[in-house]
Amino acid sequence: MFFTKAGIIVGWVVFVLGVMRVVMGIAVAYLGDQSLAPEYLGARTTGQAINQGQWAILVGIGLGILAEISRSVAPKDE
Repeated sequence: MFFTKAGIIVGWVVFVLGVMRVVMGIAVAYLGDQSLAPEYLGARTTGQAINQGQWAILVGIGLGILAEISRSVAPKDE
């Protein structure tokens, strides 16, 4: 049960951080100054930061799904 709860928490954290990375990538891209990307995003371009954020969102969703499956097949007496 510990790993199920940990998986849910980590899944949510990764999902939220991925969304924040995508939003920050779009915000920096909207400003139009690509020289800000390495400083604020840690990526060479805003597109790279957005792609990394999308991958983080997908990993967070996948981990959350696996944790929900684990919760549903766990014995009810715990």
